[in-house]
Amino acid sequence: MERAPRHQGEGAENTDPLKRKVFVASGNDKKAALDTIKHLATYMDLNPVIFNDSLMDNLAYTLGQRRSFHPWRVAVASSHNSDLSASWAKIPEPVRSMREPSIGFVFTGQGAQWHGMGKELLATYPIFRRTMEDVDTCLKTLGSTFSIIGMLISIFICRV
Repeated sequence: MERAPRHQGEGAENTDPLKRKVFVASGNDKKAALDTIKHLATYMDLNPVIFNDSLMDNLAYTLGQRRSFHPWRVAVASSHNSDLSASWAKIPEPVRSMREPSIGFVFTGQGAQWHGMGKELLATYPIFRRTMEDVDTCLKTLGSTFSIIGMLISIFICRV
């Protein structure tokens, strides 16, 4: 068996600067980011035939949009697999993110609450109280006649 003949334009390097994609690798430390690059570069070197334009687009999308960004990052712009492989072979130096990650809380509103949960959050976490105060202010500017904090407090007073 032989490989199917290449279609017109397949395998030709794409030098159009508008077709360049950003490929991002990250890790919790510098070594992890470098290991990610080495693994991707090794895989590309071992399987150069499968890295066509559509796979390159998918790889850039997956690395940039579907993976978590860790503190140490490396980004390389490329329009073709040989260009990307050469860029990763030089192993660019990972850089630590300047911004610390933030933590968010999501409250489902689907019965995962317990009696006193909001009251405990108001009393324990100043950021939660400030956020609820900001929500109250926003609701008042929209013409609301009730207070979120008042509702939380009155619910707990009625249940106590």
